[in-house]
Amino acid sequence: MKTGTLTRTHRENPESLRKIPLDSSLRYLYDGLRYRRGFKLMAIEFSHKGKTWRADTPKEAIELLQQLEAIESGETPSRKSVWDITKITDVLNSLGKLQLQLLLFVEAAKTIKSSDLVAVLNLQSEIALAGVLSGLSKQVKEHGVEMKDVLRIDVAWRGKAKERQLSLSPDFVAVAETAGWPESWQTKLDAEAVDALDEELGQ
Repeated sequence: MKTGTLTRTHRENPESLRKIPLDSSLRYLYDGLRYRRGFKLMAIEFSHKGKTWRADTPKEAIELLQQLEAIESGETPSRKSVWDITKITDVLNSLGKLQLQLLLFVEAAKTIKSSDLVAVLNLQSEIALAGVLSGLSKQVKEHGVEMKDVLRIDVAWRGKAKERQLSLSPDFVAVAETAGWPESWQTKLDAEAVDALDEELGQ
């Protein structure tokens, strides 16, 4: 069987795909979506050995394939983190108030709906939230970091309604905690709020 091509047997009997090695299945899916006209690559999400795996881009699909191959061969997959204490401190200190509040709310909730974020951030709409997220993306990119290295946004459909769930990157959280996250930055925001109140009362 040629790579990227499913046999007639597999097309007529999808259950036979279960017998194809996992890495081959991913290749067939990726190649089929990439080379068939009228199709485009979408997010791939599946469960394997009790863990949920997801790839949103070709690059992530390749990295995921390497991790799964390592696991299947009995090796421990390794992924170099983009974070260290200096970089994560610089990024957090450079964020605007809304962007920092957003990350703190996501941290507290672990996973939060975009509609709930709109409410707790006192925004007018999901469009306003998109603006905050765009600002966050631009700010972290100035430090050579991608948005996915900070925040994960999963999209799900509930009937005809689109629902976004936000959570922090595990790598981000692991390194940020060694730098005093989230307490140090929550204290910073609280102090700024008190100072702003004092100025308002002073007037």
